[in-house]
Amino acid sequence: MYGGAKEEAAGGAAEVEGRATGIGHFFGALRIDGFRDPAAFKRTMDTWIHTFRAAEPVDAARSVMVPGDPEWAATEARERDGVPVKLAVLADLLDVARACALPPPFDEGAVELRGVKRATVLSC
Repeated sequence: MYGGAKEEAAGGAAEVEGRATGIGHFFGALRIDGFRDPAAFKRTMDTWIHTFRAAEPVDAARSVMVPGDPEWAATEARERDGVPVKLAVLADLLDVARACALPPPFDEGAVELRGVKRATVLSC
């Protein structure tokens, strides 16, 4: 487990500003059907999700979320509002399109790019 207590004990602690954080990460993938019936697992997960979402939030202005909820919310926002892109990236995309004689990948009139610092564009 990267950065966790066992790694710290082995001298490989994750550090921030010279002090151990004690934060660890685990990534795993399992075939549920190797452990239990997938339908029963889904029912258990549905119950778990319902229980958490029905809990009273600590902050009334924020709902209780389960893993995946922030990502679904971000997906909905991006589909509705578009994907935020830094002006420097837009400027570079425009420069590359121009250098390669391609149409710009966005509406040039929708954004002001004068004075935006650009990367060096190589020719196509």
